Amino acid sequence: MQTKLHGDDVPVPVLAPGNGKTKTARLWTYVRDDRPAGSGDAPAVWFAYSPDRKSEHPAKHLRDFRGSLQADGYAGFNRLYEHSAVTEVAMVGRMFGGSSTSCTKPTNRRLQKKHCIGSPRSTESKKRFAADRPMIGGVFATNAQSR
Repeated sequence: MQTKLHGDDVPVPVLAPGNGKTKTARLWTYVRDDRPAGSGDAPAVWFAYSPDRKSEHPAKHLRDFRGSLQADGYAGFNRLYEHSAVTEVAMVGRMFGGSSTSCTKPTNRRLQKKHCIGSPRSTESKKRFAADRPMIGGVFATNAQSR
């Protein structure tokens, strides 16, 4: 069975040495929990601190990881997908049904550039995207039925 991880980073204010002000560092979080999918593997979470958001950090954290990574649209994860045995798992959960969160905005922009003109919520945009991604078409149908 292939290993799956969920990864994200969270901004953390930390005291900047010497000047009494704060700066933004990152707390990286990697989570595994496949119990809902029938896995007997124990759930796990791992946290790592970094002073910045450079792509070198997730690359270092996951250098020995082999499997699927579900993450937001942060471009810093792209290094993993391009140069290792890590498979990108798309995160489109709330992209078209409800308010867009800050973590989905970069993904929205990438998908809009590729598939859409204008708002990702427009009917024409949804049709174009659904034609290219049949699975997403089901999400649109489910969202429409629930309204």
